[in-house]
Amino acid sequence: KELEHIKGPIIGYIGGLHKHVDLSLLKYLAQTHPDWSIVLVGPEQTDISPIEDIPNVIFLGQKDFFDLPQYLARFDVCIIPYLISDYTKTVYPTKLNEYHIMGKPVVSTRLPGVVAFNEANDNLVAIAGDYEEFSKLVAKALEADDKKLVAKRAESARKNSWNERIEGMS
Repeated sequence: KELEHIKGPIIGYIGGLHKHVDLSLLKYLAQTHPDWSIVLVGPEQTDISPIEDIPNVIFLGQKDFFDLPQYLARFDVCIIPYLISDYTKTVYPTKLNEYHIMGKPVVSTRLPGVVAFNEANDNLVAIAGDYEEFSKLVAKALEADDKKLVAKRAESARKNSWNERIEGMS
């Protein structure tokens, strides 16, 4: 119900708003596309003042884990807007699996973990090298409606589940 009054398209992020999230990228997306709603679900763990007064950036705060699929169901495109740093170069964003199990298109910054994921999964994630490309890839994802891709995304999430990853490490 929290999303009923929010006009689409909805560009969504689920996760902590921490120092590794590129707030400038979110600001760019919101300001260059005032017709998009940038919906952020998760706890505020850093200073969000650069984006808190932008009308089409909506903060919904932390939600119960079991309620997250209801939010994801309303997202048109899911994003992984992480800064590239020494830390994020070592990160595999597990939210990618959460997004994909729901069949959602994903646009990410050029994280090595996402690049490796793409190499193993037929380039299912749109990866951007800069803000303008990120914006264009979100717009492209909004236009695409491919049922085969929805199924491939869900399959990639099953293939990358914790059980499968642990089995692979074993």
